[in-house]
Amino acid sequence: MGNKEIVRMENIKKSYSNIEVLHGVSLTVKEGEVHALLGENGAGKSTLVKVLMGEEKLDEGEVFWEGRAIKISNPGEAQRTGLSMIHQELNLIPDMTIAENMFAGREMKKGCIVRKQQQNRAAGEALKRIGLELEPKHKVRWLKTAQMQMVEIAKAVSFGARLIIMDEPTSSISQGESEKLFAVIKRLKAKGISFIYISHRLEEIFYIADRITILRDGTMVGEGDTEFFDKDSLIKLMVGRELKDYYPVRENRSEKRVVLSAKGLSRKREFQDIHFELRQGEILGFGGLVGAGRTEMVMALFGLTRLDGGEVELFGNSVHLKTSRSAIAHKLALIPEDRKNVGLNLQGNVTDNIMAVTEKKYSRFGCINYKKRKIMASEMIDKLSIKTGSLNQLTGKLSGGNQQKVVLAKWLLNEPDILILDEPTRGIDVGSKAEIYKLINDMAQQGKSIIFISSEMPELIGMCDRVIVLCEGRMAGTLEKEEITQEKIMALASGTEVSR
Repeated sequence: MGNKEIVRMENIKKSYSNIEVLHGVSLTVKEGEVHALLGENGAGKSTLVKVLMGEEKLDEGEVFWEGRAIKISNPGEAQRTGLSMIHQELNLIPDMTIAENMFAGREMKKGCIVRKQQQNRAAGEALKRIGLELEPKHKVRWLKTAQMQMVEIAKAVSFGARLIIMDEPTSSISQGESEKLFAVIKRLKAKGISFIYISHRLEEIFYIADRITILRDGTMVGEGDTEFFDKDSLIKLMVGRELKDYYPVRENRSEKRVVLSAKGLSRKREFQDIHFELRQGEILGFGGLVGAGRTEMVMALFGLTRLDGGEVELFGNSVHLKTSRSAIAHKLALIPEDRKNVGLNLQGNVTDNIMAVTEKKYSRFGCINYKKRKIMASEMIDKLSIKTGSLNQLTGKLSGGNQQKVVLAKWLLNEPDILILDEPTRGIDVGSKAEIYKLINDMAQQGKSIIFISSEMPELIGMCDRVIVLCEGRMAGTLEKEEITQEKIMALASGTEVSR
């Protein structure tokens, strides 16, 4: 890593509707370094990189590129300067080929004819430069999420990017795929390419980042080499306080009665012969690599897809949950992995989202009781400490943590006995995670039974009474509370023999 600076942002200020969201923030990234940008949701990270990319106009401050003051007014200009951003929601077009995606808007043409062979060769060379063996003629829709990330990086490199901004790049990929991504980042770093790396996963920050800048409430509160921080100091800087008892202490509740029994759950090409019991007040974890079949299994359990085989009992009675409506009637709730596209209506307000499941309960003869729905929504906002400007606040404008609380509020209002939580803290900052963990723990203490799916092993270890690990759609093993370790989860998830 060299000492030459690639970009410097000085005293950046930005306001929306006369409310200042960046209060004189500065950021310097050096050539050939990975610079982590950390902070809770709403801390100002996204606004800062949008200013850098020309997506937002700064109110005050200056941006320097290799020591020269520049003004970037749009993403195209940023790209020509040598900046590229890979968003959390990838921007590739599924039905176009890899090569077509990489050269979209800058096609290699002779007259009006696209020179596809030349374009495919150039795409192949760009992919090989980052160590990726993919066929440029393949359509993007058949790629894994991790491969799409790599294509985006290859695309940025083919543009001649000197600084690549990555927003939550590992949120939807497995640990093995993350390691391949880190290898690519390190290879490009050695060639002098720099990265601004935004992530809520602190473990990977210590692995991949050279330096760290921390924002809180639109202000820079810390900056320095990674070696001078530890997890506790980063959390304290991000949230402004120490997070004691990050994972709530729980009693083992294994003697409670069985509320759900699943036997031989199977669905062709997704999962086979899954069996488990869920006890009252228990948090039962499901671990495994991305694609192990966890999400597919709970979707079928909730009636969103059909089981090919298996039996389900609730409180000792055989049930057939063929639709989500049937599952809801049997007091099940599903908080999905993709809260933005499946769990919420981001264009609706907070009240509409909270009341989505129970609206009919508070209606009479088809007429909505607006007074009652306002009271119920207000009670859930207070109960879950949802930070919102008003009941009419657009849900899409809330932070990730508060959006997840709205999803929980929607289902809790229906008073479920069993909650299925699929990646409940994905893309949520550490402070909001601690609040979500407490809510989950409180629900279990009140006798709710919880199925908890997570790709973050510290969560499974810290939150669950037992963990069932799936590998390629089948059960690889069950770990009791005292047996749950990162090594044992990974061994089972990867199909390796576990030593006890």
